[in-house]
Amino acid sequence: MTTVILNKLFIITLSFSFLWLVSDQISASGQLSLIAFFGVVLFGTTLLAEILFQSIEYLAERFSHDSKHYWALIVMLSITTMYLRDDMTGYIGVFFLVVILRGLIVGTIQLLSSSR
Repeated sequence: MTTVILNKLFIITLSFSFLWLVSDQISASGQLSLIAFFGVVLFGTTLLAEILFQSIEYLAERFSHDSKHYWALIVMLSITTMYLRDDMTGYIGVFFLVVILRGLIVGTIQLLSSSR
């Protein structure tokens, strides 16, 4: 199931990339190019977050650990980084928002896939 989700996210991102390229080449309306750009950004970051998520889950399974320990380590590193470097707080917040967004998009894809 995880490979299916990665494939769907990749195809969606590639489609928006192609739409963005074509809309710039044929000088289409600015709205189409803007929609394509935001689609690439949204689904591209979701694809990267999904790859990160699957990598952590794979490592936990490979070493026979519980993945919540890996997520706790990421949270602790984030808290420590925010404490030591105030300028990184926004980036860390965006990272966790992207991970939450990934959950929403992947959940929607799974919901739509299971209804067929």
